[in-house]
Amino acid sequence: MNVDSDDNGNGESQPLEPNLVKYKLWIWRHGKLHYRELKGVQKVCWNCNDCRHRRKYCSLVAASSTWIIRHLREEHQIVKARYAAPVFAELLDESME
Repeated sequence: MNVDSDDNGNGESQPLEPNLVKYKLWIWRHGKLHYRELKGVQKVCWNCNDCRHRRKYCSLVAASSTWIIRHLREEHQIVKARYAAPVFAELLDESME
């Protein structure tokens, strides 16, 4: 039995969702979430839309917004607009990974 996962009864483990994902933020407009296994643990990751459109791959663990904001600022010169409306995070379609 794996003590690091939350078993839902049918043998599948559900990854723990970080608090950040529950909030509306401006960064969710620029990427989508997906679940990925890192070092044997399921993590919620953020995939950059702009990088995906340029055929690059950028996936950051969505534990905090610090690295996501830094990526958007440094790689794409995207900063939070003064009146940017926050949105909820969306999951990446499996066909788009």
